[in-house]
Amino acid sequence: MERRNTKKRLFGNISSTSKKILLIIGTISVIMLLLGIKFYFLSLHYVSDKIDLKTLSQGLLQNSLYIFIEGLAAAIIIDYLAKTKN
Repeated sequence: MERRNTKKRLFGNISSTSKKILLIIGTISVIMLLLGIKFYFLSLHYVSDKIDLKTLSQGLLQNSLYIFIEGLAAAIIIDYLAKTKN
């Protein structure tokens, strides 16, 4: 019972638009993170003269973090604007 009340307190105050943004941005971030890890392991065993796989994997890993932080900031701003509107 206590766990259900805690979950309501944590997620009950977030607007539905912010939840959707967090879900979409989180999914994109996780996919980019997994692709970055895949390209990193691929770069350990495969050498390409056309593309540097280590640089590609590093870019994907960094950008997945940046996208998640930006999506979190957007969700917080939208949630704040939704609460001040009412």
